[in-house]
Amino acid sequence: MLGRCRAISALLLVSSLAFGQKWMTSPSKVSIETTPASPQAGDPINVVLKLLNNQNNPAAAPSDVQVIVQMAPKGGHAVSTSCRIPRGSSSGNCTLDQSPSGVVKIQAVPQNRELLGATKYIVVRSKGSGRSDLAPLRDSFFGVRIIRAAFDAPESLPTPAQPTACAAPLSHGAARMMVVVNDGGEAGGAFRAGLDAATVTAVFDADDGGSAPSNIRVLLTSDHGQFDDATGILIPVCQLTGSARLESQVANQISITCKVSPANYPIEEPRLLSATFITPIVGIRVLSQGTQTMSLVDRAYMSVQFFDQSGKSVATDIRRTVNFATNNPAIGLQRLSVDVQPGQDTADNTLTPNWPGEASIFVTSDHLQSPDPHPVQVTWSAVYVCLIGSILGGLVAFVTGGGKVLSRILCGMAGGVVFSWLYIFGIAGKISWDIAHNGASVFVFALLGGYLGVKAIDLALSKIGWSPAPGRS
Repeated sequence: MLGRCRAISALLLVSSLAFGQKWMTSPSKVSIETTPASPQAGDPINVVLKLLNNQNNPAAAPSDVQVIVQMAPKGGHAVSTSCRIPRGSSSGNCTLDQSPSGVVKIQAVPQNRELLGATKYIVVRSKGSGRSDLAPLRDSFFGVRIIRAAFDAPESLPTPAQPTACAAPLSHGAARMMVVVNDGGEAGGAFRAGLDAATVTAVFDADDGGSAPSNIRVLLTSDHGQFDDATGILIPVCQLTGSARLESQVANQISITCKVSPANYPIEEPRLLSATFITPIVGIRVLSQGTQTMSLVDRAYMSVQFFDQSGKSVATDIRRTVNFATNNPAIGLQRLSVDVQPGQDTADNTLTPNWPGEASIFVTSDHLQSPDPHPVQVTWSAVYVCLIGSILGGLVAFVTGGGKVLSRILCGMAGGVVFSWLYIFGIAGKISWDIAHNGASVFVFALLGGYLGVKAIDLALSKIGWSPAPGRS
């Protein structure tokens, strides 16, 4: 047993090293960049889709990657377009037409199920006036909690000087603040701890549609995690938005509070923002290494395990589905998909042979890098063992009980095959796997079935609820 454990550990180590090379270099997610930063309503929005690996470095696409980019304005209809990241490139360009005014959520959904998607919020100004038309705002927006701040400018407030290259004229009236958190790529909008970051975006909204008249700072505090800028979010003079990144090295439900500076932007109706970080899982692997061999009268188990960025086996925090497929009907699968519940780290399946041959088993799960196809080969070996045992059993029955040699051999072959089948699909499930799927065990049961002859068939029939023919001995 100790030697077996060491062998399995060695195989897992080799697999972890190979897997580590794959997850570090292969694309794992899509990010979004937009230009211009604050477009006007009706103008096209240029979207740059970038492929990143788990270290947030650019990663070339091994094949064309189709991405559905969706533009969803507040209170309006979402508009989708299909974009492409060409093979060999780490980025692709996409254009969204007829952008509406206000805060717009842009979402990228890769058609490659292994890749994580992305979301981004931008502000689109009204045509001509520069207004962003954000008010009135509700307590939630696109399902994301919002914190609002309001400021009524005094009548004596002088009109600020207009800097050059402003996206919109400087505001000199009443203004509001809005803060949102983007969605993560995992189920429920979660982020992978230690790998992904949440983006907190602050938006300046003035009644006159103007931009920030001075630098505005949104101070952020959280009960866990770290922001990339301890001073919070800066909305520079002449701009409409600012953002900060929140990271966490451990799985946590993080609450975020905001405070606006200068103090003449008091927080109204304070609410908590939140971001969910889960245990990072970057891929799955099959525990059996190399070609898995099984006999035509056998069945085999296949186990798939989740791994984190270090190649270590980890349990999932969320419900995941692992899908199985075969390229050859010679191999059957007990289940085409296995649901893995939170707290579990493996998905198990059973392979059943239908005919001798070779097949590849493909294993996939959403947002996780898949292993190479798992090779399986079905052989005649156990059938030969079964036939030899059956013939010897028939000869033993002839020596001990007499009769005709040929009759004993034929009945022995039939009884040995049936008794072996009964063993494989009945008794074998109740004893140790090592004993049940040992060639010697198949030989012993075939020998016993060959000795019993027709009685072995009667026994098999009784096990499945059929009664033997009356008067047969």
